[in-house]
Amino acid sequence: MNNSTNQPRIQTLALCSVILTAALLPVTGALAGNTQKNPKVAPPQSTAYGKSYDQWEDTYLQWVFGGSTIDPDANGNAVVNNVVLMPYLFPAADGLPLSTDVIMSSGQPFMMTMYGFVGWSYVDGTPSDQFLDLSLFQTLEIKLTLDGETLMDESNAMQYFSQIPVEPPIPGDFYSIIWFQGIGVVHTPLTPGAHTLRLDAKNTLPIPPNFGAPVFEVHNTWNITVRAGQ
Repeated sequence: MNNSTNQPRIQTLALCSVILTAALLPVTGALAGNTQKNPKVAPPQSTAYGKSYDQWEDTYLQWVFGGSTIDPDANGNAVVNNVVLMPYLFPAADGLPLSTDVIMSSGQPFMMTMYGFVGWSYVDGTPSDQFLDLSLFQTLEIKLTLDGETLMDESNAMQYFSQIPVEPPIPGDFYSIIWFQGIGVVHTPLTPGAHTLRLDAKNTLPIPPNFGAPVFEVHNTWNITVRAGQ
């Protein structure tokens, strides 16, 4: 997600034990017919671990921006329906690479928002932000890889696009977050051991001035360790 400072506002969101049987069933059936780049990514329009992609985006957004509180598990992760919400790396203004270490338990899926924007309403009467033009996302340069294997790129990223109102809005001192547009992913559990999740994304069309710098660029790496037998 994109960050900008305009009436102190953060503007962009530009990010495991045995699985409960009831939560696993909605996604496993869909995976058999998944024609995406990686069959372990929950397909678009699926219900993965009890939530649609739009619902997962809302859950992630509420957590990242403080609209909800999720107690951490033994590994320090926010977990919903046994799904790890991957830590969001708020990008630096200069687009320099960022990285973090994540420890997960065997059997935990993960979810993350990769690239997106939030809109605001304002207490001073300024007109509320309107949804951005879809062309900004349709022309996005983006690539998500796991251990060097491509999970998502320009050819399929828009299949995982969400445009949703935020209910309830997330309040701030001068504004409330009222909508989200962006791209996310839900992935099935990883095998025990070390894994590297990498995201590179950059817009090719300019971002409107009130949403921050014209170019929003991220180069983020999650160094994941999955512990066996936990």
